[in-house]
Amino acid sequence: MRTVVELGPLVAVITALALRRWSQTGAYPTGLDAGNWLAYGADLFDGAGKSTGGTYPPLIPALLHVLAQWSDPVTAARLVSVLSIVVVLASTYWLTRKYSGRWIALALATTVGLSGYLTETAAFGGYPQNFALAFLLPFAYFSACYLRAGARRDLLAAGGFLVLVALSHQLYFGVAAVVALVIWLIWLSLRPGWRPLIGRTAGLALVCLIGVLTFLPPFLINRGEGFSPLFNAASLNFGSVLHYPFTEAVWFWWTFIAVSTLYLALNVRRRSSVLWQTSAALVAAGLLGMALSGEPRLALALIVGATLAAAIALQAILTKSRGTIVANLAIPAAVALPLLLLPLSDTRARDLYNYYGIADRSLIETAAWVDAEHQGRTVAVARNKESWPLGWWFEGLTGAEILVGSDERWLGFPAEREAARIVNRFVDQPLTSAEVRALARQSGVELLVVKQADWPISRIWQSGEDPLPVVFTDAGGGGFTIFDLASR
Repeated sequence: MRTVVELGPLVAVITALALRRWSQTGAYPTGLDAGNWLAYGADLFDGAGKSTGGTYPPLIPALLHVLAQWSDPVTAARLVSVLSIVVVLASTYWLTRKYSGRWIALALATTVGLSGYLTETAAFGGYPQNFALAFLLPFAYFSACYLRAGARRDLLAAGGFLVLVALSHQLYFGVAAVVALVIWLIWLSLRPGWRPLIGRTAGLALVCLIGVLTFLPPFLINRGEGFSPLFNAASLNFGSVLHYPFTEAVWFWWTFIAVSTLYLALNVRRRSSVLWQTSAALVAAGLLGMALSGEPRLALALIVGATLAAAIALQAILTKSRGTIVANLAIPAAVALPLLLLPLSDTRARDLYNYYGIADRSLIETAAWVDAEHQGRTVAVARNKESWPLGWWFEGLTGAEILVGSDERWLGFPAEREAARIVNRFVDQPLTSAEVRALARQSGVELLVVKQADWPISRIWQSGEDPLPVVFTDAGGGGFTIFDLASR
């Protein structure tokens, strides 16, 4: 009964948020990255998928692949998208609940779950990042616990969660390294004795080494293939980096972050607290990372760090002012946060899912035709009008060799960029059907997938004295057309 009373409200909130995001996603998963993860998953299990090499931390691609076998790729991607939001909420609740009452913990965790940028990460397909963040919180907590008390179980738990971070997301593994360093420096400021200093530092270093060894194989493979990290691929300036991740309510988030961070600074004497250390490390990693790299994806570490600080502050108010009117305001103040954010977050989520709504019936039907009929031919998929790599979905949904057209700033590998340059030449300039054939012979492209609504020039290829054969036109109304460039 106690478990039901404790977990009932959390389960209700998670269920409500999951169902809302599931319905807002629509019938098809949003974004493009899910196609990438499906392709990497196929590489892991079947040796097929990505046509341009490279690899990725395997946890989420493997999860998607297994779920796709159990259901189908579309359902699997929608499910993992929603899961990537609720696991962050659950992880935040687990940690804040250790140091605050359940209503404060639930209110603050819900606030994190409603973050527009958390939803955006899921909407564009950044599931690995969200899962890595969820694993990062217990890693930071158990690392701080181990340094404080030296318990082996805490060290083992920290190691396990760091391995999960390394298996999920490379950028957030870097965040985990910074968080561990900050926690260690805070602990060092408490002047531990020489024996615990040497022994526990060595223990934490060993855990970090295990994490590095887990992280290194995909990192070294990608480095060998010339991978360039995509920091701030959208080229945001510093002002935009401070604004964009908080778009739904900039005033709300920066007030929340500023007040929470100020509380940490004013209560530095409480730095022996595990939650204080975890909060400070996340805030430092988020702020420092955003300032140095211009990377908006680090905003989520900052948001969660500020949320942990808010838990410390509200619980302190509740404890120190017990029996007074001030204490009675702590829980209502916490509950007011998600209630204030809810309508703004819901509107932002709706807009995000609409904006990233790339996959639809037309794309799925076109990919299904390619998978069934490619017969070993090389397939080029033109980018869409936003210059996004539609071909990622075709890599994830087919067994064909796919050349992906795209704006090169979204691509990390030289082979990807070279393939994009080949495909982009078909649509970057007006070409006659004869010129398209000549370019196809030169590049080895045999089938060309074009969304004609994005590239009206392709309609001209179907007329004239030497029209290009059309082997497929989707029935879903999306305007996908496949040209056979190898036949006369």
